[in-house]
Amino acid sequence: MAATNSTAAGVDPARLHESRAYQLTTTVIVCPIFAGIFTALRLYTRLVLTKKYFWEDLAIGTALVCSIVMSVLNYLAVVYGSGRHVETISAADMVDFVKVGIAITQFYSLTHFFLKLSILLQYLRISVMVVERRICQAAIAILCTGYLIFIVLRMVRCIPFDAQWNPSIPGARCFFNGTWFIFSSQAWNMIMDFVIVILPLFLLRHSNAPLIQRVLIGIVLAFGASAGIISVVRLQTLLPSSTSADPSWDKVPSAIYGLIEINVGITCASVVALRPLYRSIRQRFTDKEISQGTLFSMPPQDVGPQGSHAELVFDGGSTTRVDSKCDGLELDQVSAHHSEVSVDQRRRQVLDA
Repeated sequence: MAATNSTAAGVDPARLHESRAYQLTTTVIVCPIFAGIFTALRLYTRLVLTKKYFWEDLAIGTALVCSIVMSVLNYLAVVYGSGRHVETISAADMVDFVKVGIAITQFYSLTHFFLKLSILLQYLRISVMVVERRICQAAIAILCTGYLIFIVLRMVRCIPFDAQWNPSIPGARCFFNGTWFIFSSQAWNMIMDFVIVILPLFLLRHSNAPLIQRVLIGIVLAFGASAGIISVVRLQTLLPSSTSADPSWDKVPSAIYGLIEINVGITCASVVALRPLYRSIRQRFTDKEISQGTLFSMPPQDVGPQGSHAELVFDGGSTTRVDSKCDGLELDQVSAHHSEVSVDQRRRQVLDA
């Protein structure tokens, strides 16, 4: 909204027309679209390709919805003056700006909660040992408790609630400093990001896979916590935005980094689940080559007097059956082999399901 004449009177013309609104508006549009595309691909993979869906898929979908609501609220903040200097905004618009800001912080916390919950539910699903499952369950319980506390405290910080944007109300009281609360909330987000990053190292400690493979699996599992890097960058913008005498102007960098942070997290957490989609696309190209009459053959291989061989021929689309036998392994050897790989197969289920 345009500033009132009384507000604009005596304002430096350069500051009157200066605006950061376009930066925030661009971020509000681009980030949810980007995250929405990858989330849609994830849900397509689960519901259509694998026909297997889990609680973490519901959590990541809820995180995307909260992110979209947060983007809409940020756009409303622009309408009420975000990106302009405080002296160019009317008193009524400034009140609405503060109200929208409170709602933005609530949905920011909700988005973080459901994003991290989705990742921890993945960890829980691939956990095999009882102690690992209990640790994941404890992490989920701590996550839920922590975010519930911050959301409730944000609602009851001032009594009456209207005192958060109108401290002149008779008898109004605010129980703790808003700047302290903002930094505490961001520190909590970073602590949970750290837990999500290091937890795969514990889950993979008994794996029989090569070290490099375990490291790669751990990186993939913790990929959704990559938003923690942006969270560290955003931390530098919190002090000027929370203590500024020109909040409508100085809060814009923090808002932009917040939007990027949560949407990058949603995107990364969704990319982890797209391996079946990648295999499906690759298989379609392979089938197309086969249908065009491409010949693939694997000649017989000798593996010893008791070994086996296999032959696979695609000739114009026809397939020769593969016959093989394995009489060089005793039953107990086969069982031992399967017990060694079963744990690794279970832990990689999150990549294949």
